Amino acid sequence: MLHCIEQTEGEGGANLWVDGFHAANLLFEEDQESFQILANTPVAFRNVTQTKVGKFYSASRRPIIRVDHEKKIEQATYSDEFRYNHMSIEPKLMKSFYKAYFRYSELMVDEKTSFWHKMKPGDLMTTNNYRVLHARTAFKDRSDNVRLLELGYFDLDCVQSKIRLLAEEQGIPSPLV
Repeated sequence: MLHCIEQTEGEGGANLWVDGFHAANLLFEEDQESFQILANTPVAFRNVTQTKVGKFYSASRRPIIRVDHEKKIEQATYSDEFRYNHMSIEPKLMKSFYKAYFRYSELMVDEKTSFWHKMKPGDLMTTNNYRVLHARTAFKDRSDNVRLLELGYFDLDCVQSKIRLLAEEQGIPSPLV
């Protein structure tokens, strides 16, 4: 959940919202080999950040496109900022990986899979972080640039639990498994 408290009046700060699943499906339709490369190649991500409350260090390895046991897309990941630059891919596979990665990048900024929106104070965007990817445009540096966005995360298991409990309480079938 992303809540806009204050937004700069200056240039920049527009958010790009991307349906990562739709981009992945388009890649699959266009080039199944590239899709498989991104679904089967683990990529390392690292984020070391100093915040007001302390240091944050996150590290993980996962494919750009994660599929479940039924080959359904389960998670889309893309973060050039946090993608670790030491790839554990055989050198002979690098060209194929980057071909797939760059094509997926292009599909994510296509108008079929994404839209731009500069949030205004009071706007609230709630997304499935496993599916929806986001970025923003750079700010044109001005002395009056003020932007405050508050983040909130919900554990998907807790949300799904509540949906099941509400369905049970209402006596209707749960839309979830």
